[in-house]
Amino acid sequence: MLLINRYKDKVKKWITFNEPYCIAFLGHWHGVHAPGIKDFKVAMDVVHNIMLSHFKVVKAVKENNIDVEIGITLNLTPVYLQTERLGYKVSEIEREMVKLSSQLDNELFLDPVLKGSYPQKLLDYLVQKNLLDSQKANNMQQQVRENFIFPDFLGINYYTRSIRLYDENSSWIFPIRWEHPAGEYTEMGWEVFPQGLFDLLTWIKESYPQIPIYITENGAAYNDKVEDGMVHDQKRVEYLKQHFEIARKAIENGVDLRGYFVWSLIDNFEWAMGYTKRFGIIYVDYKTQKRIKKDSFYFYQKYIKENS
Repeated sequence: MLLINRYKDKVKKWITFNEPYCIAFLGHWHGVHAPGIKDFKVAMDVVHNIMLSHFKVVKAVKENNIDVEIGITLNLTPVYLQTERLGYKVSEIEREMVKLSSQLDNELFLDPVLKGSYPQKLLDYLVQKNLLDSQKANNMQQQVRENFIFPDFLGINYYTRSIRLYDENSSWIFPIRWEHPAGEYTEMGWEVFPQGLFDLLTWIKESYPQIPIYITENGAAYNDKVEDGMVHDQKRVEYLKQHFEIARKAIENGVDLRGYFVWSLIDNFEWAMGYTKRFGIIYVDYKTQKRIKKDSFYFYQKYIKENS
């Protein structure tokens, strides 16, 4: 709140948290990001504390009539059922397990932010698996309902989709495994799948109360090389072009999409991967700090000019 009060005249849109999934699960369950904890129950505590903290800030802004808009940014991943995608008959257990796994990635964060409750079936499943205490689950649900306040906008970070298949031999929380179809992948190992952005935005429009949406991150990491003082990142240009067109299609289909931001302006420090992955539309020579505008920079510049 100190920051918001200090800069409210200059900054009119604020985000309480960026990527709660990464903070909670990658940092406290999978342990691949700081603080490197590997405890699912701790991760669920983090999820809940983030939600309550988010509500507290949004409430403070509203109650003090501060002239800014405030929201949250979630990294969301549309989940597709592999056998359904291939046209096979899907069993009820297969559909249910994949749906629950999707709820852990998406609805666990979307539902409290936009509906004021956690997905109950997911909580029940976690309690059944002794991954969540029954009383704690009830308290979490009650506290979210009591503290819920609707945000001014929703930020979405989108990069790829997830294809999942029921596997009764899986040792994961859910009896599923991941499928990786043939296609183009970025340096992060993420499939390039623009249609997923349209499917995600359309699903949110149909499943949640209407809210202005911003794509706060979308982009791709590639192994960029400097050639004669230039960076010809044609794959990134094509990636951005396809996602821009999908975003336009979503707007035409009634999605209240207000803005789009490429990740990222410059090559930067990417979580635990450090400087090994380049997302920028401006190349950074990390030894000299020299900046070089990539082809994607000029494409983006031209696209904005022609479509503004």
